[in-house]
Order: sequence, then C-alpha cells, then structure tokens
Amino acid sequence: MTPKSPLVDAQTPSPSHIAARPAPATARMDGKLREPGGSQAECSIGCVYWLGARTAVIFAVATAIPCAMQSARAESQPILIGESIHVEDGTTLDHVTCVACSIRVDGEVKDGATVVFGSLVNHGMIHGDAIVLGGSIESEGQIGGNAVIVLGAMRLLDRVGRDAFTVMGTIEMDGPRAMVAGNLVSVLGSPSNVRPNSVSGQIQEYGARQIGLLAMSGVLGASILAALGIFGILMALTGLGYITLGLRRLETIANAFTGNIVACFLIGLGTCAALIVTFLVAAMLVPVAIPLLLLFVVLSAVGYCGVIFGIGRNLFGGLKPFLATMFAAAVTIVIQMVPLVGWLTLLVIWNVAVGAAIMSGFGKTADWLAMRAEGGSWQDRQPA
Repeated sequence: MTPKSPLVDAQTPSPSHIAARPAPATARMDGKLREPGGSQAECSIGCVYWLGARTAVIFAVATAIPCAMQSARAESQPILIGESIHVEDGTTLDHVTCVACSIRVDGEVKDGATVVFGSLVNHGMIHGDAIVLGGSIESEGQIGGNAVIVLGAMRLLDRVGRDAFTVMGTIEMDGPRAMVAGNLVSVLGSPSNVRPNSVSGQIQEYGARQIGLLAMSGVLGASILAALGIFGILMALTGLGYITLGLRRLETIANAFTGNIVACFLIGLGTCAALIVTFLVAAMLVPVAIPLLLLFVVLSAVGYCGVIFGIGRNLFGGLKPFLATMFAAAVTIVIQMVPLVGWLTLLVIWNVAVGAAIMSGFGKTADWLAMRAEGGSWQDRQPA
C-alpha cells in the first residue's frame, strides 16, 4: 500500500473511488493539495501556492539588496556636499571627501581625507593623504601620507608620514610630537615653530622672488626653444624654396624688389590687407576661405625666398648663390627675433615679398605687372 502524503486530508477518497466517480461539471476549489492523478483544477491550486511562496522569497531578497547596498555606501562615506562628516571613535572608513563642509576624524580612515572649502580636524588616524583646498587642517592624530593645504592654515600636533605642502598658506608645528618624515615645502607662505630635527627631509621655502625667478627662467627657456625651432623651420623652408623655384625665378623676383622696393611694399601691403579682410569675411565659407589662405601662403613663401636671395646676393656676393641665400636667411631670421625692431623688420620684408611676387608674376619677369597693366605680354620680353 502506498503511504498517504501528510498534506492529504483524512477524508480524501482513495484513487479508486475518484476514478469510479464521474467528473463533475464544475471543479470545486477547496484549497487542498491532492495526490498525483487528481483533477487539473486541484493541481493548479498547488502551483499557485508554490509560485506564491517563491514570489515572497524573491520579493524579500530584492528588498534586502538595496538596503544592504545603502548600508555599505553609508559605511564607505561617499562624496558629500554641504554636509559635514564625523568619523566616530572606533569607526573605520575607506575614504572621506566633502565640499563646502568639514570633516572630523576621531576614528580611522584607511585611504585619505579631502576637503574643498572647509576644515579637517584629525584626532584619530588617517593612513593616506590629508588634502584641504581653501580651509584649514588641525591634526592631533597621525597622517600616514602627505599633508597638503592650499589657501589656508595647517596646524600639526602629531606626525606626518610623508611630506607637508602649503601653497599660499601657513604651517605651524605645535608640540613635541609634531614631526614631518619627508620634506616641508612652502610656496608663497611661511612655516613657523619648526624645531630642530622635526623635519627629516628638507625645508624648502619659495617666496615671491624665487617664484618670479623660476617663472622667468621657464619663460626664457621656452622662448629659446621656440626661437631655435622657428629658426630651423625657416632655414629649411628657405632651402626648399631655393631648390623648388630655381635660380632664374629667384633672380627675377630679386630684380623686381631691388628695382622698385617702395612699389613692392605698397602692393604687398594692399594685397595682404585685402586678403586678410576677404578671408575674415569668408571664414564661414570653407570652399572660399581655403583657396584664399593657400594663395596667401604661396605669395608669401615665393616672395620671401626671392627677397632673401636678393639680400644674399648683395651682402654675400662672393659666395655661391645657395650659400649666400642661406647666410642671408640666417641673418634675417635672427634680426626678426629681436622684439619690436625684429617684428617691424618682419612686417616690412613680408609686405615687400608679397609685392615682389606679384610684380614679377611669380618670377616670370621683373616688370610683369606693369606689362599686364599696359596690355602687353611677358612673352614679348623673352629672347627668341
């Protein structure tokens, strides 16, 4: 005999009686689980109970997960704005950060503490860095990393494991336990109460004079590097222009500007002004602006090479044309780097170069523009 399920009601008839009884027209839902072989309605009732139990479990788990995550976030103390943070005694957090507020540490912070526009008070232990931008630091506990204050005041009463920095602020070392294991660096500020042997590294102070000297040195070094780079680029372009244009075209452009330098300057000045205005007006029209820019660059490069060739021919006539041109380019570039005088020289040479390129028709003949204005052709001047 098959044992009955404990869930089956004692009054439930045997399977043989159920099989002999005709099936009712409407199934009666009495809420009792039946043995296998029962009616479809009775099996459906069991499924409903089964699904209901599982749904309740899933709902409970889904409700517990966000609560656990919220609790974990509260323990890790995320970034807070306008709300102060208190790490109580016996509490350990990974990292604390707040903006426009303050942090008080009585417990332990594993990573570091950062405050923007506020204060940091440490009576516990900060294993990482303590950083305050626009505020103050008062540390009666240990700081394992760096202590950094920008636009504020720092008061140390215990040990700093690495360096202590201040930018436009003050550092005060108060008490016999106040020590800095690394360097103490003050930029536009001043440390106070620094006892002998309280700083293991160096004490570096950078006032306005030192900052000014460093800035001037940096600007001077950058200017020298830029000047050398510009010098090398212009020398390379001059040599490339000499090879590309050829000796005959360069001589023609040089004859054009030496024959009437004032006319070249005026033509170049008017052309540069017209091209710049037109380029600015058509700057939004890319198909128009790009050809204008290319035309301006070609005019300047061709004319500049011809002018430098003419200067070299006059100053270094005893040398070969290429060497005379390169020497003239070197002297001209150095003069152009002199403030004010050099910039004025560059402006004059630039306009003369553009004018010489136009007057010679890019090196066709020295009076090409005048002949075009009279209605003639430059081929008429060419030897048969």
